[in-house]
Amino acid sequence: MSLMQFPQKLKSKLHRRRQLIYSNLLFRWILYGKSRPMTISKKPTLVFAPHPDDETLGCGGMIALKREQGVPVEVVFITDGQASHPNHPRIKPEQLIQIRKQEAVTALAILGVEPSQIHFLDQQDGSLSNLPEEERQQLLDRLIQLLRDFNPQEVYVSYRKDGHPDHETTSALVQAAILESKLQVELLQYPIDKLWNPWLFDFKSQELANSYRLPLRHALSKKKQALEAYPSQFLPLAPDTKALMPQIALERLSSPYEVFFRSSL
Repeated sequence: MSLMQFPQKLKSKLHRRRQLIYSNLLFRWILYGKSRPMTISKKPTLVFAPHPDDETLGCGGMIALKREQGVPVEVVFITDGQASHPNHPRIKPEQLIQIRKQEAVTALAILGVEPSQIHFLDQQDGSLSNLPEEERQQLLDRLIQLLRDFNPQEVYVSYRKDGHPDHETTSALVQAAILESKLQVELLQYPIDKLWNPWLFDFKSQELANSYRLPLRHALSKKKQALEAYPSQFLPLAPDTKALMPQIALERLSSPYEVFFRSSL
């Protein structure tokens, strides 16, 4: 490395460090200062997850708390999760799909959700934002039917500004489906990538005005157990590969609170 390169690399490292410190402080401010406390309700709930593991990361504690009280909860997975390990040297996409489905079933069993309350829509991971109009309408119709069949009073979905195309598109599709279904539901959005990624961690005042924190208490242990049911995402999938999810993500999304944004339709 030349002498000219060193200052730039040092500046970049310091910038990343400052951004991490800033996001840590802002995260604590949101949890303990800006967000309002939220209590669990007994309303039947439908959870929409862009990928297998998003449901546990974003609202696994909420699911566990509701199921402990006997509240009906169903979970819908929009995509198959095959894009989490592209070009893996040993595992083909079709194998990864089955791995992630089984992980989802295992995780949700820990949280109290039976296989009969789980729906896999099998959209290709990474494709949602580029769906042809006909396929998008078909998916929208399926979401509408699921809403009408279950008739939830609360719906949880990934955050509309989460920084991931599948997360944001899932949010848009679910909101459109709720409007077309003409059901009266309370919509809550759970952030994932935006909550842990220092480069996405930039919430506006209007967003924070609608932020809520749900204390997990004893349900936190169930959430952590459910996260452990996703080794493909949080551990190396093979000896010569790295874990997909960084440690900061697990720490943020395993905090004693879950963060939600209430949305008006």
